[in-house]
Amino acid sequence: MTETATEITHLQERINDLESHVAHLERAQQEMSDQMAAQWDQIDRLTRTMELLHRKMTSLEPAHEVTKPPHY
Repeated sequence: MTETATEITHLQERINDLESHVAHLERAQQEMSDQMAAQWDQIDRLTRTMELLHRKMTSLEPAHEVTKPPHY
């Protein structure tokens, strides 16, 4: 093999390694994106639940004015 052929083979191996690395990074990025979307869905559900519970608690509280106790 000539020196040029060896260099080409080496460069092809490097390109293959880089392509493999990029494929792994793309997969990891997609997995993180999917996880983030799932977390945002969960945050939205929890926020709605919290708002509903807050409205229920507010409706259960007696509507009266806060007055100081007589010993003040």
